[in-house]
Amino acid sequence: MFRFESPWWFLALIVPVGLWAWRWWRRRRKAGVRFSSVSNARQAGRSWRQRLQWLPTALGDVALILLVVCLARPQAGNERVRDISEGIAIEMIVDRSGSMGQEMQYEGHEMTRLEVVKDVFQRFVYGDGKSLEGRPNDLIGIISFARYAETACPLTLSQKVLKTLVDKIDLARDQSEDGTAIGEALALGIARLHTADETLAKQLKKNKTDYHIKSKVIILLTDGENNVGRKVESVIDLAVKCGVRVHVIGVSGNGMMVVQTPFGRKKLPVRQPQLDTRELEALASKTGGTFQMATSAERLLEIYGDIDKMERTQIESIRFVDYKELFQPLALTALGLVVLKLLLEASLFRRLP
Repeated sequence: MFRFESPWWFLALIVPVGLWAWRWWRRRRKAGVRFSSVSNARQAGRSWRQRLQWLPTALGDVALILLVVCLARPQAGNERVRDISEGIAIEMIVDRSGSMGQEMQYEGHEMTRLEVVKDVFQRFVYGDGKSLEGRPNDLIGIISFARYAETACPLTLSQKVLKTLVDKIDLARDQSEDGTAIGEALALGIARLHTADETLAKQLKKNKTDYHIKSKVIILLTDGENNVGRKVESVIDLAVKCGVRVHVIGVSGNGMMVVQTPFGRKKLPVRQPQLDTRELEALASKTGGTFQMATSAERLLEIYGDIDKMERTQIESIRFVDYKELFQPLALTALGLVVLKLLLEASLFRRLP
């Protein structure tokens, strides 16, 4: 699509047209001297300078026309589709306690539970071309926890940074930081979602009306019971009051775990005790979420697929045209012609009084 933003500037073309008319009229009004014969003068011929004497004037006229076109602002436009949606604010809360170092089979490889969880979460965010469509319109943040809860990634629409920050989440290696502070992590996640509108306003700045938070969701993933900090039941009312829906994913199953022994790092079989899930089930039920157990990586993918289908918004697409200014090459060409005109008039076509 092509257009001129200020086409009324073409009225200025009256100036070069007027100059041409004036020159034509002036030539016809030139005074002359009578000669008996001009045949000798004709036989002498005309030099190349005389033949190109019109060139500097023509260059100036073309430069003037180009400048008028530049003032009219030629633009080329590409029609694009922009998605404006009522997005969902999602806070992913990931357990990184030592027990998440237990290995599990994932697509033919032995990986720790935490590594599997991080990979599946990225598929949830970016899509995998299969069961997960991706979440390009959602406000997403990450909280990790062991004995203490911390913000791994603040709520953001710029999801390019998520992968880097997710990759940095690691297991709690020291005994002093190991633990399962589910209640503390939930409280932090609810607080982040409670101020999500303010966070969104800062990110969008002038485009505040382009995006609205439809709902607020926490996806809690853990393989243990709360054993440090505030209790889970103490934050249920807070989640309900703030309108936060909590989906809980419990990870279970026996497997192998790399442990440090006096004889070096060894893989030892680990049998996971039966989890008491009553608190987590009550949390999901009272906040309108779901509680599901993942006993394998395949089941974990299925659970994320279920959540992905439940937490969806209607996207309204609008069409708009993105225009690009095209006057710069024309302006540079006009400048070059003016410089060339001045050089020719000062050298090859210089006129003496």
